[in-house]
Amino acid sequence: MTFGGRIHCMFCCNPMAAEIKQDRNGRPYVICHVCGLRAFLKTEMSLRGPTMIWGPLVRALQAGDVEAAKAMLAKEAAVAKENFDHELTRDAELVAK
Repeated sequence: MTFGGRIHCMFCCNPMAAEIKQDRNGRPYVICHVCGLRAFLKTEMSLRGPTMIWGPLVRALQAGDVEAAKAMLAKEAAVAKENFDHELTRDAELVAK
C-alpha cells in the first residue's frame, strides 16, 4: 500500500479525493478532502474492496454507462453474499462442535 496515495472517496464518490494516510501508531486511515470522511482501518486489507470497485464504478457512472455500473454492483453483491453464507456455515459448524 502506498501511503499518501489517492482513491475515490467511499462516501461522496469524488474521484481521487480520499488520501490514504498512516496514524502515529502505523495504522492506515482514509481522509477525504472533499466531504471530510475519516475512516480508521484495522488493517490494510480493509481498503481492498473500495479500491477495487469504487474507481471503475465511478468511471462507469461518469461515462453514463448505467448498465455496466449495475452489473458491477450485482457481481459485488453476489460475491459478498457468497462470503457471508460461507461465514455463517463456518460459524454454525463451530457452534455445533
